[in-house]
Amino acid sequence: MFDIDDILRDLIPEDIDSLLDVGCGSRAKALGLTKAPIVVGIDVDPHGVEHSRRRGMATKLLDMRDLGIAYEQGTFDVVLFRDSLEHIPKADAEEVVESAKGIAKRLVIAFVPVGATGDNPQDKGPHKHRHHWQPVELKQLGFEVTVYEGYHRGKNAGDAMLGIWQKG
Repeated sequence: MFDIDDILRDLIPEDIDSLLDVGCGSRAKALGLTKAPIVVGIDVDPHGVEHSRRRGMATKLLDMRDLGIAYEQGTFDVVLFRDSLEHIPKADAEEVVESAKGIAKRLVIAFVPVGATGDNPQDKGPHKHRHHWQPVELKQLGFEVTVYEGYHRGKNAGDAMLGIWQKG
């Protein structure tokens, strides 16, 4: 079994100055992935934003679909989607990824479940999975993709994938 935090720490360059965590949730996990002086988290859930703020992350209540409006081109060295792209419809996610590519100076990272992994059909709120990603879809958006078989365990067992897009 692998630890996604270890993989992300290895992927995120040590010399970055800024990271945007899209869909940061309540745990402010991005703070443990980098020593960048600027780590900002955005989320549509006010509860998650407040909890991440309490843990020391600069946060903003923002729907990821508004990335292109909220941030200028080249604002962050790295843009991270960690278990967040599956929460919006595919057409919206494609636009969000294109915005992220403009906002990122160097790298966009997407970590998402493969297919319906982790989906809870009863969830109607912001945590509902609105698209079930397949590796080919991230590849079509310009990402290099690695699939991790059996990443998710238990009731919602299944695979996950990591997509990496580098500028230039």
